[in-house]
Amino acid sequence: MRILITVLLILISPLLKANEVVFPEGVESGYVLFKLDISKEGKPINIDIVEDYPKGVFVESALKALKQWTFKVRYIDGEPVMQENMTYKMEFKVEEE
Repeated sequence: MRILITVLLILISPLLKANEVVFPEGVESGYVLFKLDISKEGKPINIDIVEDYPKGVFVESALKALKQWTFKVRYIDGEPVMQENMTYKMEFKVEEE
């Protein structure tokens, strides 16, 4: 399984805004780990949640953001190709003011 590294991503769509994520009392951080394919157009498809912590807290916000993103398209011999079985970990953390 290949791991998608954040540095290699080109996100054309706006990122999830911090004010769209609700942190329950006592929760200061968490994550959602996805398994997905990236279409020839760079859109995330066949999205599965592999793991999330705390359970169920950030899934809705993470999915909403991920579905808006466009990833860098991979080309082989000048043709765009689908990237299969990618993983991406989206992390959430309360920002100090």
